[in-house]
Order: sequence, then C-alpha cells, then structure tokens
Amino acid sequence: MKNENRKKIIKARNNKDEITEIIELLNSNKLDKAKELLDYQLKNDPGNVHLLLLLGVYYVKKENYRSAISSLLKVIDSPVGNIYMPAAVKLIVYSYIKTNNYELAKALINETIETYYEDVFLKNMLAYIFYAEKNYLEASRVYKEVLEKDPDNITALNGLGYCLIEHFSKHHDGLKLCLKALDKSPSDPSILDSVGWGYFKIGNYKEAEKYIKKAFHILPTNEDIKKHMMIVVEKS
Repeated sequence: MKNENRKKIIKARNNKDEITEIIELLNSNKLDKAKELLDYQLKNDPGNVHLLLLLGVYYVKKENYRSAISSLLKVIDSPVGNIYMPAAVKLIVYSYIKTNNYELAKALINETIETYYEDVFLKNMLAYIFYAEKNYLEASRVYKEVLEKDPDNITALNGLGYCLIEHFSKHHDGLKLCLKALDKSPSDPSILDSVGWGYFKIGNYKEAEKYIKKAFHILPTNEDIKKHMMIVVEKS
C-alpha cells in the first residue's frame, strides 16, 4: 500500500513538473515542443482541464481558433473546470472575435458577466465588438462602465477617447482621455495613433504628425495607422 501511494505522489509530481514545462514553452513560443508534451500528457489524462486549457492557449498562439474553441469549451463545460473558467472564457471570446463570430462572443460575455463574474477585460472586449459592428454609442457606453469601476483602465481610456474623437466630434474630451492612457502606456502604437489623430482633429498638425509617426514606426503594418499617417503627412 505504501509503495502504491508513493507511486501516486511521484506521478502527480511529474505531471506538475511537465505542466510547468509546457507553460514555460508556451510563454517562450516554443510551440512545437509544447504540443508534443501536451499530446503525451493528454493521451494519459484526456480529461485534465488544465491541459485542455493549455491546449487552447497553444491553438490560439497558432491562430487555429476553431480548434482553440473546441478545446476550451471542454474546460468551461467540465464540472471541475471552475478554477480555469475565467481564462478559458477570455480565450474563447478572443477566438470568436478573430473568426468574426461576434454574436457568439457577445452571448458568452453576457452570460459570464450575469451568471458568474464581472470582468473589465470581458467588458472591454464587448466594447470592441460593438465598435467593430459600428455601434459606437454602445461601445462608448460599455467603455464608460469600465471606467466607472477602473478609472485608470488603459484600454477603456483609449477606446472611449478614440470614439469621442472620431465619431462624436468631442475632440478635446477624447484627446484628454487618450493622453491619460498614453501616460500609462507610452509605447503603445494604438494609443500613440489615437493621440495623434486627436491632435489632428483639433488642428495641431505638428503634434499629430509627431505621434502618428511614432505609432507608424512601431507598427507600420496597421491599416488605420497607415491611413492616418498619409492624411497627416499630406496636411502638414
């Protein structure tokens, strides 16, 4: 009996060590090796929700979002998956967004917020979906809800600020919010672009060019930044 218990302890310790190694491999983007270990572990323990969550992370990193959703749904459907549910839900929502399944993403966000917990990360993703659907009023409303709970939330500051600048002609108010976000994240290209666009909208073309050029230098492939860059350079 003692030998049997010792074997179980050793097996549990080895599983924990391998899960730690898988996490480290995923974090360092050594994805092939991570998948090799995941396959081995899941073969021996196919219902392990932690492994299924990590498999979902692997598929998200590989941009195989449909496989990610399949794996992660098993996590949130598991009776023992509660501890991993917040991470799984966020990854599923992200995968739905990347595959343009906005209605499924909104349904999962709303169900999670109403039934389980309220999360500003999920609310920011909900605002992003509304923005992508060109429902700027709802996007602004959700961003405001986030800022009521977390006044320094960088994503909501920038998101609401850009909405005010671009869609509600509240250029000074929007720029103020974006500048606050930039103060907290000075190298974020999306925020630099928002600040530059805010300056452009109030007619300060010199400052606009400065910030949008910084954004373009960091993220030259972004279509919105490229468009703003062309407009600002032509104007100045």
